Amino acid sequence: MIVFDLQCEPVGHRFEGWFGSSADYEEQTARGLVSCPTCGSPDVTKAVMAPNLGRKGNQVSLPTSRPETAPQAMAHAPLTPEAVAMLKAVAAMQAEAIKSSTWVGEKFAEDA
Repeated sequence: MIVFDLQCEPVGHRFEGWFGSSADYEEQTARGLVSCPTCGSPDVTKAVMAPNLGRKGNQVSLPTSRPETAPQAMAHAPLTPEAVAMLKAVAAMQAEAIKSSTWVGEKFAEDA
């Protein structure tokens, strides 16, 4: 299998395509079988991409260096009152659903 980074020409949407060989890509493109999954355009070309080179079997990968300090966590804004109310309503509905349900066992799908 070979993976190509593809791009539709009219808009520039980028996506990945998997093919049996480079010849398969050429043949499928010529027949109009390859199209952009976002906009549906059949005008698709190979995008510039870095080759995926494998390591030799006798090479040892070196450990990567880690930063001295951990990255700062992103600050989270407090929830709006509407969001808090919505979460409380969802929790209440979930509690009601659990309260009115009956546990039928772990093998329910097999028994049914």
